Amino acid sequence: MTSGNLKSVISHARSLSRVLIALIVLLTAHVSRAQLPDAPSATGDNAQQEKNPPEKRASWFIQPSQRPHLPGAMPTTRLNFREQTHFYMQQTYGPASFLNCTFPPVGKMAFPSKNYPKAWKDGGGAYARNYGDAFTTHVAAQTGKYLTAALVHEDPRYFAAESTNPFARTIHAIGFTLIDRSSNGRPMLAVSTIAGAFAGGFVGRAYLPHGYNDNTHALQRSLGLLDGEITVPVLGNTTHNLIEEFTPELISLGRKLHLVRKQQSD
Repeated sequence: MTSGNLKSVISHARSLSRVLIALIVLLTAHVSRAQLPDAPSATGDNAQQEKNPPEKRASWFIQPSQRPHLPGAMPTTRLNFREQTHFYMQQTYGPASFLNCTFPPVGKMAFPSKNYPKAWKDGGGAYARNYGDAFTTHVAAQTGKYLTAALVHEDPRYFAAESTNPFARTIHAIGFTLIDRSSNGRPMLAVSTIAGAFAGGFVGRAYLPHGYNDNTHALQRSLGLLDGEITVPVLGNTTHNLIEEFTPELISLGRKLHLVRKQQSD
């Protein structure tokens, strides 16, 4: 890896750290704006606690037991091979996968590398090529993760944090990229995530233009840093974990802004 490429990786890593710090600050700010209950009086502590039990006190951050229906959130049962295959198909070929792959090509074409071929940065054909690259990377990463998880008995799902503290949950989501859960629910090295990242990073060697299909660029793609683009593999998994961890709050915020419909109770 040349010194220029190393400096680029360091620069992008610093930019990502700033984004994560900003996320923590914003989430913490929401806590301070949340409507908190009045402090209980010295003579009526028990009565106040009955009226406002801790798990029901007003807070923008949702209690672990109240996090609803997230794919892989707070799993309580072990997946068999058939269920694991169904999970893989859903994560790899579901509608969200096709939608998510529409965004990376826009960034690559808006801010292309100086020596990137014209066929990959101008026109509809270039968008199609970059979309194909994004989707191929996604499929390779998910397939590598699925096969490795089945081999080493690793649970492919995300386990949400058992804390309501935004900083602790952020650290948990970031750490889950490298330490996840086995099929028995025990912490283990995220072998499948790492294997999937390298599968997604190196698959581009088969079709990317000359000068961008070497081992250096493949390694950068595996780490999720390439020309300023956050892609699917390692850093992409971190971003996915953060989104899944805070999805209940995002849904709650969307309902307050009337962007998400409330579920009708029976």
